[in-house]
Amino acid sequence: MQSFKLRGVQFFSRRFSGEDHVVPKVSLTTKEGRKLDGCLKIEFGAPLLVGAAPNTKVRPNYAHPWEPHDDRPSIGAVQWIDPYAELRWPSYSLVTFHADVEGTGLDTAAQCDILQRMRTMVCLDIFDLPQLKALTDQVLSQDGYRYGYWTPDLDFVRNPVAAPGKYDNADRGEPIGPGHTSLFAVGLGEIIDVYSLALVWSQAFSLPNRTNAQADQVAIRKRAQELKRHYNSKDELSRAEADLREGDVKGCIRSAASAIDAALRFYCAEWHVPFPTASVPFDQKIERILHEAGRPSYRGVDAAVLHDLLHLYRARNAMHEGDCFYRDDHLGTDVYCDITHARVFFSAAQTFTYWIDSQA
Repeated sequence: MQSFKLRGVQFFSRRFSGEDHVVPKVSLTTKEGRKLDGCLKIEFGAPLLVGAAPNTKVRPNYAHPWEPHDDRPSIGAVQWIDPYAELRWPSYSLVTFHADVEGTGLDTAAQCDILQRMRTMVCLDIFDLPQLKALTDQVLSQDGYRYGYWTPDLDFVRNPVAAPGKYDNADRGEPIGPGHTSLFAVGLGEIIDVYSLALVWSQAFSLPNRTNAQADQVAIRKRAQELKRHYNSKDELSRAEADLREGDVKGCIRSAASAIDAALRFYCAEWHVPFPTASVPFDQKIERILHEAGRPSYRGVDAAVLHDLLHLYRARNAMHEGDCFYRDDHLGTDVYCDITHARVFFSAAQTFTYWIDSQA
């Protein structure tokens, strides 16, 4: 008898913590009818992966929507760790399935079947839970693509190591976020054969008038590279963070507002919608862009952050008058900004810019 562990991870682009679920008896079945009976555990939030040695607890890794570089030597899964992981994908579900298999082990086809079934579970079945059904910004609004690959290489905590792959369809209504499923043998004893295989998929991105990956190959690669450049260009946010550390309230607010502006203008061009020029409050401009692009309302995602962005822009626009303040409609008065306000505005800008990247 061989003991297997299956694990699946699905990332969310906003913070979410739900109740853990344990199902003591559940079966996963291959296309040929081979059944794995075991115990299933679903965790939400940011549970860590644990390695063989004590203190080896790390977040799961994920793939970006562009192909890995082929021009540098592999140093393992660590080279794909995103330094902004907790901002870009702050929460995730972690599904773990333990099963014992009698007789002969699982051949490659059976392993692939099981991993595909596990992917369905962590991507789609979980979204039938009431608390996840409400997260409408976590599913695709437009058809597009995502990058994915199979790999037999897992690191010390069973994170998949990057490998060559291909682009596959990502359909409207699918979860946006990246993720992976992995299968590996545990408690082998005298058994020689060690099983390890993973299926990995990136964040999805939309592509207007999608046909198929072969016909859209040039457009897909162009879009992926544009997203890569944009994801790596957080200069204004970095400048705002530096100003915040130095206590420069005006500098922080000015750069934070520029970061929001740059993100919105980039996605207006990507989504082929005009940047609003009408004199309306900035929160309404954001909502108009998202509505015309067929994306979810940010007011429904985080109304408090949207309100902070309105005040951020009012404070930035008031700087030409010498002071740095914003008009608070609820209080009916002007509020003069200090380092506490700058800290709130920077956090709001950071939260929004990483969220809108998930809506690509």
